[in-house]
Amino acid sequence: MKNPAKLKEYYLVSHSCHERVSALRFMKSRKWYAERLRVTAKRHRISIINYLIAEDGVHLACAAENPDMISAMMQDLQSSTSKKFFSKRGGESSMWQGRFKATLIHGGIWMRQCMLLLDLQVIAIGKCNHPAEWQYSGWHELVGIKKRYRAISISHAMEAWGAGINIKKFRSEYVRAIESCCTNKSFGCLVTWADALAVGPSEWIADVSISISENYKTTSTVPVSASPLNDGDGDTVALQTSTKRRRGYLGRICRQFTLQA
Repeated sequence: MKNPAKLKEYYLVSHSCHERVSALRFMKSRKWYAERLRVTAKRHRISIINYLIAEDGVHLACAAENPDMISAMMQDLQSSTSKKFFSKRGGESSMWQGRFKATLIHGGIWMRQCMLLLDLQVIAIGKCNHPAEWQYSGWHELVGIKKRYRAISISHAMEAWGAGINIKKFRSEYVRAIESCCTNKSFGCLVTWADALAVGPSEWIADVSISISENYKTTSTVPVSASPLNDGDGDTVALQTSTKRRRGYLGRICRQFTLQA
């Protein structure tokens, strides 16, 4: 069997709640989603690196072998959470606003930015003053406060952060980065990242977009203000395409990676 830890790519996955329903505004719904996320991610062999369950939707930083596995997991979550919510409150509908979005993220500083974006989002939208105040996020698992029933794969989170095998170093660096961003009020812009097909350095973006026609793609430099950290590790570029073509292009890019490996 292939070792999934050596084959996975990084993704930012976002799924918005339907404005008419807003199911996740209820604490019980957020708690139940967190439990389902842990079980469903394990079933579909997805490594959760960080997550945020907000009142208006969910955001996941994860690692997977291919986007089809993410699609299967999100369909499972979408179906089970809708059934659970409407079985309690009656009616038949969907609590989700269309399809989820998946963004391919380059490793290194760009994945660290992505991890921080999720924990800082609740501050950016004014829900709290520190990630520790929001119960349904990956912060509590990443810093070691929550030790049981964890959705996050700590080993993959450490690998994504670049901390090697030293968990104390990882947690120390992560807390320090969060505190620095809070002090500087540098929260980034999660929407800028979530709306892109891929985010990373300019050379990498040029490589991953080579199979997409020039007529169907655009690239733009991500503003410094849209990223929590400014480590000077290179420019950050976002690749955009139409929503309808997004899933197909993401699969094409990942097949391109597989052939190059």
